[in-house]
Amino acid sequence: MALTMKVEGADALKSDIFHLKKRFERFNKQGVSIGYIEAKSLKRKGTPVTNLKIATWQTYGTHTIPPRPYLKPALLTNEKRIHEILEQALVDEGLSGKTGAVNKALNVVGMLVRDTAKQNIVDQRNFVPLAPATIAARKRQDFKGTKALIRTGALLNAIQYVVDKK
Repeated sequence: MALTMKVEGADALKSDIFHLKKRFERFNKQGVSIGYIEAKSLKRKGTPVTNLKIATWQTYGTHTIPPRPYLKPALLTNEKRIHEILEQALVDEGLSGKTGAVNKALNVVGMLVRDTAKQNIVDQRNFVPLAPATIAARKRQDFKGTKALIRTGALLNAIQYVVDKK
């Protein structure tokens, strides 16, 4: 038994491409946001400074804080895996009709990047160590930790993801 495909002219091919394009069009409206997204992840107890503001300072640095990025490296570390996950989901849902495959894949990607970002903070991956003055100030406040970005855990615990269904 042979598998054959017969294309009868350009109009038939155009029609197939049009229907395939329509089928995949809805996926342009989906995505995943990872970081400090909702109001509950932005607020910090007892201070007007938000997690988003602190994350920005830590990512890009300030005149007194060296850059310690953790979100973008989490995305870049997993880039190949993310492409594989999303590619398979598009095939599963777009071509095979497996409903919900893209949404499930976006949740997997969100968890993967979020968890890697948190691990980057815990492991201090490529972070500049805290300055001796910062460590001394922490000790004066009875805090013995010497890891950057982990004083209260608020910044670490506030990282989240949301699958966008636009």
